[in-house]
Amino acid sequence: MRELFVVTLVVLTGCPQKPPAPTAPATAASSSDTPRAPELGPLVALGRIADRAAARSGPPAPDGDPDVVFEVRIVGPVVALALSDSDPGGKVQGNAVWSTALGDTPIGTIFGVPRPLGRDTWTVAVTRDGALLNPDGVLPKGLVLDGSVRLHIADPGKGFGNGKTVVLLVQRPNGTIDRSAGAIL
Repeated sequence: MRELFVVTLVVLTGCPQKPPAPTAPATAASSSDTPRAPELGPLVALGRIADRAAARSGPPAPDGDPDVVFEVRIVGPVVALALSDSDPGGKVQGNAVWSTALGDTPIGTIFGVPRPLGRDTWTVAVTRDGALLNPDGVLPKGLVLDGSVRLHIADPGKGFGNGKTVVLLVQRPNGTIDRSAGAIL
C-alpha cells in the first residue's frame, strides 16, 4: 500500500551564513544571457516510492527499503544540500540529518545542524528526470539547477509520518543558505 504524505509549507530564502562577496557592476545583457535569480520552491513529500539511498554516508545505493522522497524546485547554483528535523518554522532541531556532504566537510558549521562532519550524516540521493545527479554522494562542482529535483532519503526506522517537520537547506556558492520547511500531516 502506498503511503500518502501531505505537506504544510514554510519557505525562507536568503538566510546568509556570511556576508555575500561584492559583485561586479551590472552590464547590459540580453534577457537570454541574464541568469535567473536563485529560487527555492516548496518542499513536497511524495511518499515512500523508490529505493535510491541507504542509511549511511557515501555514494547513494539502494538498501531494499523504499525511501521517503521529496520534490522541490531549485533554480540557480548549488554547492550542497541537507535535510534535517525541524520545528514548523524551519529551525533545525533533533538529530536526523541527510546531506550531499561527505568526509570531513564541516556540515555543522555550514548548515547549523547537530552533525559536525559530512561523514556523520546519511546520504541524500538527488535525481532529476530519473537520473542520479550525485552518484559519488556529493553534487558536481558548478551545478546549476533550473527545475524540479527529487530528494531520496533512507528512513529505516519509519520515523517519517504524521506531524514530522523537516527543513531542506541549500548552500549557494556565496555562502547563502536557502530553506524550505514542510510538515507531514
